[in-house]
Amino acid sequence: MTRHDSAQAQPLAELIASGKLRPATATGPVPRPSGSERTDREAGELLRELSEDERY
Repeated sequence: MTRHDSAQAQPLAELIASGKLRPATATGPVPRPSGSERTDREAGELLRELSEDERY
């Protein structure tokens, strides 16, 4: 037999009410990163390096 729990009607509202989740308070667009951009490597090269790093 399998036990099925009914889905919560308002899961986010319940998490907020319990204090386990705080809603976002910032409004407007997400700020863009500041500073200079690195242009010394191509995206494909960087992705290959990151992929190789994850293997070890």
